[in-house]
Amino acid sequence: MAKKKLKRKVQGKPAASKNVNPVIDSAREIWLAGLGAFSVAQTEGGKIIDEGSKMFEKLVAEGSKLEKRTRKDVEGAVGDLRSDIESRVGDIRSDIESRVSGIRGNVGSRFGGVR
Repeated sequence: MAKKKLKRKVQGKPAASKNVNPVIDSAREIWLAGLGAFSVAQTEGGKIIDEGSKMFEKLVAEGSKLEKRTRKDVEGAVGDLRSDIESRVGDIRSDIESRVSGIRGNVGSRFGGVR
């Protein structure tokens, strides 16, 4: 009978260790997956930082080009507006000078002998 109990105990232990090994193996795989994720994150993180820097530089360059085009367009529009305003002011000035000259002549002829 002692042999049967001993066989049962010996047979029971491997069965128990089979249950423990998958848990240990699974825990080890989880640990290794975490290490792998950390390694990939470091590698990819460096790439993302590099890509981010390149993207920032590209955006700055595009912004600079847009600013130059916008300034050129605005300067042209302001120049056109300035010319139009100067022309209108010149017309108004001429009209006022003409009217004042007419009024002076009219006043001079009416009150010329009063002096």
